[in-house]
Amino acid sequence: MPLQASGRIKLSEIATQFGGSGSHKLSEYYRGGANVEDTNINGNIPASGTNKLIYTVPANSVILQGYFLVQTAFAGGTSYDIDFVTSAGAAIGTGSDKLWDGLLLAEIDSSAVGTAILSSTHTGTNSGNVLAGYAAGAECILASAGQLKVAATGTFTAGVAQIIVQYIDAPALLAA
Repeated sequence: MPLQASGRIKLSEIATQFGGSGSHKLSEYYRGGANVEDTNINGNIPASGTNKLIYTVPANSVILQGYFLVQTAFAGGTSYDIDFVTSAGAAIGTGSDKLWDGLLLAEIDSSAVGTAILSSTHTGTNSGNVLAGYAAGAECILASAGQLKVAATGTFTAGVAQIIVQYIDAPALLAA
């Protein structure tokens, strides 16, 4: 049974689709590798390089909130900007439409492990701008389908975070 085209996909579902044994890693699932045939139907699966799962927030979704949950302390870099971009990497809206702007290393070091940093209340210059319309009582609609982009100032060396974006898929809701 094919994997779904949108929504959450677990690594175990990829393993069920393509095979593999033991503990799974994305590096097991390159097109033309041991588990994924090099066929036209698998054409969107990379044959080499960075293999990653990307989740796209649908166009016209209403963005409600962003949560940055530090799981492992960050090291290196001085600050981080997190915003939405198109699948081609182009900014959606202006360059100041960010979920988090200037998320400082001191905010996401070992003292932040297990805590959530909200995009709507973060104090960076442009933080929460993507939510500004919503916070003012107007809808904050993502103009194009978007993926999260994280940009670091300085050299990032370590850190793990979970980023959760709470949104309403308005077109799907209206179609139901």
